[in-house]
Amino acid sequence: MSDKIIEQDLRETIALDPKGDYRSVSINVRNGTVLLSGQVPSYRKLVGLEILAAETPGVRNVVNRTELGSDAYRPSILVLD
Repeated sequence: MSDKIIEQDLRETIALDPKGDYRSVSINVRNGTVLLSGQVPSYRKLVGLEILAAETPGVRNVVNRTELGSDAYRPSILVLD
């Protein structure tokens, strides 16, 4: 499958996601590897976007360089010894 087709399929999938807000995300595909960059409004959207990309037919690898927007919720991790 060509990179162009993969990119088109992923863009269509993202556009149809009723819970998505991925307007500030760039998508590039090269040799089946998807590079995601830009900002997302929440951690849940960041992970969801990566899953959508990984499930797209023809995708071999996903590099997610998206960042949380400045007003995004950032989950904290509590480590107990």
